[in-house]
Amino acid sequence: MNVFNALTFPRHYLSDMLIDLSLPWALGPMPLAATAAATYGIFRYSFRRDGLKAEALVSALGLLAFIAAFTVHLWRPAVDHVKVLLVAQIVCAGALIFFGWLSWSVQKQVRKTAAVTAGKREIIRGVLAGLAFPVILDVLFYLWPVTSGYCGELYGAYSRAKCLGQEDLFGLHDLPIEIYFGVLLGAFGLSASICGVFVLCRTIFETRPDPVTPTAEDRAGD
Repeated sequence: MNVFNALTFPRHYLSDMLIDLSLPWALGPMPLAATAAATYGIFRYSFRRDGLKAEALVSALGLLAFIAAFTVHLWRPAVDHVKVLLVAQIVCAGALIFFGWLSWSVQKQVRKTAAVTAGKREIIRGVLAGLAFPVILDVLFYLWPVTSGYCGELYGAYSRAKCLGQEDLFGLHDLPIEIYFGVLLGAFGLSASICGVFVLCRTIFETRPDPVTPTAEDRAGD
């Protein structure tokens, strides 16, 4: 039994010793290749300790998306697919924020940062833009849920063949591939929104000492 057999069959078929590598898989070659590249990126930036990099965050996000999708494939919860998607996005967003904080705090050299000030209006726009990713994506998945027999329901030989070709590359039109893309796009926007809200709250409630105006007595003493 190899990993391709696990990717092809759900959990209750894992006891079967037959190895079937025929496409489509639950998670196709494209997600597997992207996950391999993400794993390489994680190890590369972990060993180099260059701090918080956009490439490291993208690698972490790709690896988290595959882990969530593969977990759902092996253990499919008996709840609505939207609830599974929301839980996966929230958990992976928290993991992504933790990885970003860890990458920011652990470095090979002393970090030199420049203070970047952003207005409240810009932060609010960033929060709303980040929330747009998971909201729009989840609504689309709610209105058009993916099903494993989607390609067979299409009319026309060309449309059916095109759909089957996409399944051979990306995976079956089923819950695992929905979780994969839902986390890949949704967790990014959700984590960006959470960080934006944190920065906004810190900007609002941060206490700054008021400048002391010298009085007449102070000027006279000088």
